Amino acid sequence: MAKAPGSVNIIASQAGNLIYDAAQASSLLLVVDNSTGLDDVNASQAITVYPNPASKSAPVYVSANVEESVLANAMITVYTENGSLVKNVQVTGKLTKVDLPADSGIYLLVIKGKENIIKTLRIIVK
Repeated sequence: MAKAPGSVNIIASQAGNLIYDAAQASSLLLVVDNSTGLDDVNASQAITVYPNPASKSAPVYVSANVEESVLANAMITVYTENGSLVKNVQVTGKLTKVDLPADSGIYLLVIKGKENIIKTLRIIVK
């Protein structure tokens, strides 16, 4: 399996188990992409989400005080705390509205531009 520079591939697997209800074999690949450039670090420090904590069914806003070129074609991907995909939202500029699910819990907002993850934000919905 090829790795991109600055990334780590982690594979977790579980074989079936005949003792406890014959669990199905499964595996998961997690790719961790590390930012290494100074521009990425500066950009990540200038991106915030508010309000946090958020109320159920209320939108949150991702504020990005960065160069427009960093935001070009950027996406915000929302995941549950367990890693399930909730939705993708196109970044609309320096302020992007994100509608969160009505379920309370912890969500991760991954902001990705061009080819790099700019920042991962954690938000609590009460």
